[in-house]
Amino acid sequence: MELNKKILHIGLLLIGISLIFTIVFTAVYKLENPIVIKMFIEKNIYPNEVNENSALADGFELKYITNISDNRKIVNIKFREKPDIEVTVSADSLGYGDMPFFNDINC
Repeated sequence: MELNKKILHIGLLLIGISLIFTIVFTAVYKLENPIVIKMFIEKNIYPNEVNENSALADGFELKYITNISDNRKIVNIKFREKPDIEVTVSADSLGYGDMPFFNDINC
């Protein structure tokens, strides 16, 4: 019985230490801004029939990493190298937002 109490106290101590470590770790390594992952892809770009000075791309997906508690949404994208490029931002994955198998949250 005495051995069981000792094991229980050691177990609770280890759980407490790991909880403190986890809280400190998440506080120290919390991201201030989302990190966009650098990707190299090729996409087909089509001339816009309505406006000759612009072009259209099918679907373009950017991946980024952020904190799980970050509720900010991306509403605009600007490229430093090409400030004249305009991007329409959508949260849907190619317009299939109502289908759960396209929703990353359900993965």
